[in-house]
Amino acid sequence: MKFYFKKNLFLLFTFLFLIFPLFSFADNFGQTKSFFVNSDYDLKNRLKVDAILEKFSNNAYFYLEKDWFYSLPDNQKNEVLNNLDFLSREFDNNIYPKLTSFYGKEWDPGIDNDSRITVLFQQMKEEAGGYFNSGDEYLTLQNPNSNQREIVYLNTKSLFSKRLPSYLAHEFTHLITFYQKEKLRNVEEDVWLNELRAEYAPTYLGYDQNYPNSNLQQRISDFLSNPSVSLTFWENKRQNYGIINLFAQYLAEKYGQKVIKDTMQSSKVGIASIEESLKNNGFSVDFSDVFRNFLITIFSNDCDNLGSDLFCFKNENLKSIKVLPFLILLPRSENSEYSLNYFTKSWTGNWYKIAGSGNFQINFEGKREGGFQVVYIFCSQNKCKVDNILLDNLQKGIISFSNLSPSDSLSLIVFFENKVKTQDYNVYDFSIKIKNQNENEALLEELLQRVKDLQNQILQIQIKISEILRQKISCANFSGPILPGEKSQRVKCLQEFLKLQGKDIYPEGIISGYYGNLTKAAVKRFQERYKEDILLPRNLLFGTGIADNLTIQKINFILNFGKNQGG
Repeated sequence: MKFYFKKNLFLLFTFLFLIFPLFSFADNFGQTKSFFVNSDYDLKNRLKVDAILEKFSNNAYFYLEKDWFYSLPDNQKNEVLNNLDFLSREFDNNIYPKLTSFYGKEWDPGIDNDSRITVLFQQMKEEAGGYFNSGDEYLTLQNPNSNQREIVYLNTKSLFSKRLPSYLAHEFTHLITFYQKEKLRNVEEDVWLNELRAEYAPTYLGYDQNYPNSNLQQRISDFLSNPSVSLTFWENKRQNYGIINLFAQYLAEKYGQKVIKDTMQSSKVGIASIEESLKNNGFSVDFSDVFRNFLITIFSNDCDNLGSDLFCFKNENLKSIKVLPFLILLPRSENSEYSLNYFTKSWTGNWYKIAGSGNFQINFEGKREGGFQVVYIFCSQNKCKVDNILLDNLQKGIISFSNLSPSDSLSLIVFFENKVKTQDYNVYDFSIKIKNQNENEALLEELLQRVKDLQNQILQIQIKISEILRQKISCANFSGPILPGEKSQRVKCLQEFLKLQGKDIYPEGIISGYYGNLTKAAVKRFQERYKEDILLPRNLLFGTGIADNLTIQKINFILNFGKNQGG
């Protein structure tokens, strides 16, 4: 958990460092210090606590809230001190060297000019495991409540938990992130990705291998209690940590730990840094692809039947994860239909299972322009198909199924993507309309959908042809008309265009820049190929061979087809 301090007065910060050089004052065992704390997390909403230094190691000071520690019975004091001994060794021998090797160094010697970090145990509210406050990395002249040291805060209750090293690893990762991102690269990481790296730290260190009572087990439980929560919209709730952790497990398993690691050393943040890391590690997928496959995995978790290693966890502790879908019953009477209205936040999974049999049509409609993806999973006799419902520019899509039997399985997964704004407060409405059909109507709908799909494929081919043409000729646009006898650069461009139309249009393919008889014949053939657009509007049956305004308009339309379609 990270508490964020907004940076300001950077020039003042730099100037003060020039005037007031930092001095190192090593802490001494048994000394008492007063620390500023975050009242939002503190059990008693305090702004300050007094703490005693009960342990220090090569890399850290360990302070305990003084009144709390002294109030413990002797047996609990001994337990706390023994656990503190264990934690200090674990930090020096495992957490510190491995995380700094993986993610990079923290600010060292930092604002306090001391290579040891500080770990402060204070009484916190029940749900808080710990936090990091970036405001401690600034002078008190900038932030009056700064402790002016590299410090993380842990709940005193964690001293009695088997997850104690995981809590420290999590918060120490935030300390590293501050230096790697804010100090070195002058960028502030998206909260969700900052937390993702911190959540993955215990797994990387091996603490989650012993699954019972691990941080991973707790996070999976948190996730399954409410799986339809946004990956990127951070509300600092248990479910946020659940989906973040599970997504980190998926990302590392399918694309490698280095994809997570490299986001720390990127000058980009959030989704952009993950896409950069995927590309740098040799993966030709974007964030939407990864998120889509993640949603399929946590729903089906079945690589065998779905036909891809991307759709299941190999980790034994995660093989049983399956979210429960919302059940949608098919209409029972023929030609009946009903519509269901829903809403979602961006990067949130929504799972629906269709129950029933017969012939039916599913109409999807998103109420916002762009962004929706709809995946369907259809299984019959242990053979499954996973595909997207193709949505048009209005976010509408149709798919039909015939002769669905009670033993067949059909599920939908819906999500909305927004790569521009990850802390997205908007909600996005959509509807799912289901219509029962007789067999002939279902067949007609299926044929119409196939025609629509083919039209879309042709459209994409035409756009690609347009892009290739623009690259291969010297002119991006023509202004006409162009008359026989002209010798110019635009005639040369015209000849290049005609040559690319094929040998049936311009068999000679001569690029001279002179509009002679060969070029005129080629223009005539081109006009007759597109007579509906060029000749018929003027009641002509045969081409003239003169590149008049209608001819030039058609050429420009072909060259700029992708732009004309908004592509």
